[in-house]
Amino acid sequence: MGGRRPQELEPGETVLWTGHSPSRKRPRWLWVLLLGYLIGLAALGSAWNWGVAIQSGLTTLFFTVADRWRMKATLTRGRYTVTTRRVLVEATWWGRPICRAERLSDLAKAAVTDYRGGRAVEFGDREKSSNPGHRSNGMLIAPLALFVGDEADRLLEVVRTAQQG
Repeated sequence: MGGRRPQELEPGETVLWTGHSPSRKRPRWLWVLLLGYLIGLAALGSAWNWGVAIQSGLTTLFFTVADRWRMKATLTRGRYTVTTRRVLVEATWWGRPICRAERLSDLAKAAVTDYRGGRAVEFGDREKSSNPGHRSNGMLIAPLALFVGDEADRLLEVVRTAQQG
């Protein structure tokens, strides 16, 4: 991937399948919670100490930004692309694009699993805490499941064919 964005194809790589997970809307209560938090910080600052309120706000901002990197490493929902070499998952986080790319050669054997009325192609088995794979540098890969519903069987065949080379 040297210097390229992960969603760009590498030389000799071809797209085998594209799809997306069912859309999930962010609950409106999150916005109410955020507004309440900001009002609480303003009340804390005006009633007690602005320094504490600013430190609390900056700490929250730090952990929110750090959450983006955690999201990128564990991303499982969004737009999926399976190529001859990789699985790409693309989504947005607070309006900013994030992409997760995993090499098929690093991933464990895929299987179809059922989730709350839907189906997914999963690498490893979360229920049994089975390993989804290791990167070439030895790092453990975070669980990866592609929530594709009715297309799960077709996608499983595409992934297995690509993993065999």
